Amino acid sequence: MPKIEIQNDLIVYSTAAGTDTLQAAINQAIASQKPLYIGPGSYSVTSLRIDDKIKIFAMKGSVTINSSGANCFYITVQSGVSGARISDVTIEGLVLDGENKPFATGIARPGLIRCVNADRLMIKDCFISRSDRAGVDLIQSAGTISGNEFYGCRTSIYSNKSLGLDISENYIRDSKDNGIVIWRADQAFDGTSIGGNRIYGVQNDTGGSGEFGNGVFVYQSNSVTSFSNVISGCNYSALRYSQSSNAIISSNQISSTRETAIFVEAPDDNAAPYEGIVVSSNAIFDAGDGIKIVNPNLGSRRSTISSNVLKNISQKTFVQWASPSRDPATQYTVTTPGNGITVSSDAVVHANTIESCGFAGIALTIAGTYNATTGVGRDQNTIAVLVNDNIVKNCPVGVGYSDDDPRGYAEVSENMIVGASNAAITRVSVTNLPNVPNNPNNGFGPLVRRPGAPDVGGNADPITTRFSFFRNKVIPKTV
Repeated sequence: MPKIEIQNDLIVYSTAAGTDTLQAAINQAIASQKPLYIGPGSYSVTSLRIDDKIKIFAMKGSVTINSSGANCFYITVQSGVSGARISDVTIEGLVLDGENKPFATGIARPGLIRCVNADRLMIKDCFISRSDRAGVDLIQSAGTISGNEFYGCRTSIYSNKSLGLDISENYIRDSKDNGIVIWRADQAFDGTSIGGNRIYGVQNDTGGSGEFGNGVFVYQSNSVTSFSNVISGCNYSALRYSQSSNAIISSNQISSTRETAIFVEAPDDNAAPYEGIVVSSNAIFDAGDGIKIVNPNLGSRRSTISSNVLKNISQKTFVQWASPSRDPATQYTVTTPGNGITVSSDAVVHANTIESCGFAGIALTIAGTYNATTGVGRDQNTIAVLVNDNIVKNCPVGVGYSDDDPRGYAEVSENMIVGASNAAITRVSVTNLPNVPNNPNNGFGPLVRRPGAPDVGGNADPITTRFSFFRNKVIPKTV
């Protein structure tokens, strides 16, 4: 067994012949308030616990920790005093390999590193791989998760009730369900910053219809910023915000997303709406849908979609499930709409460049708040959308709009629409996907041009009409 050496300024744990355990080395470092250095080598453990401030570090990549038994090991960071918070824990330079082993039953929120009520937490320069659940799981914790590589975890970073986390400069690849999840049971301020991460290859092994398969999934967590991330190869969304307000999503590079690149929604009729969404300066290439700000049933408002660049947004067909599983009884086939930007609630759509979509460059599916149980509107708030100064090229429809809700108002002006093969600006309708379990009138299908709807791309309608179109420049496609 390895050996503990007590030096003047640190504790050393190494593979030198001895009878000591890594847990004993952690306890010694905490008691002496000295950093713990782990010497190069491979160490097998069952589980480890950190219950007070400590710094554990190794030369980057030189130390591997794995499991000594049939179940996966885990490191718990949690105060030894019930209900108390723990602070100033640093874990740096370790390789943690879950080997795809199952966690023992009865472990609350398993992850290779489990942090509960932690402040000033630092996890950096680690390689965290093959966790059957989370790589890092955090509950009501604050700190920095930076410079790590995650490989083959079910979810690489999972946070529940964060307190202003900084998740930055991580390399996340081949996640089985989600890359980064920021989650809350009830909508509240969160304040997490997600920046400069590289996320490649996110599957949805568990199934479902969007709960899994996302690069970043933010649920009921307000004031979460995602910026300057590079995200590619997600089965669902690169960035998915559900019932989360005051979000800034900017300067991300997104490619090869099977469903929707950036998805903002409030799908649950009994939960909170989203408000105050800014989506700007993102570059999106190859997706089943580009940017969607939709499902405003709860009264969602105040969105701005500006200065984004989108290309090759195409209709993609694949199988998904009505339940968060792969239950064959809930399986059906979906075809994405293939629209560049889709908005349903109050929004400004300004100065975007959109090219080569499967249907509409910009789709306005304007709808007011609605109660699915009673079948009536919850309020009579006006829905206002302004679409101006965009360039839309080589899409069948430049701007498609739905005029079905009398509370909807839109102005579409001073856009440049080039090479619209079907219509520059026209009225559209939603369609239903067939065979969706227990939901025949689902409205999940692609948009289509309404039969007989005129092309109003050359109109100059007065601003007193609910939908106004003027000073749009319509240009035929050129070779």
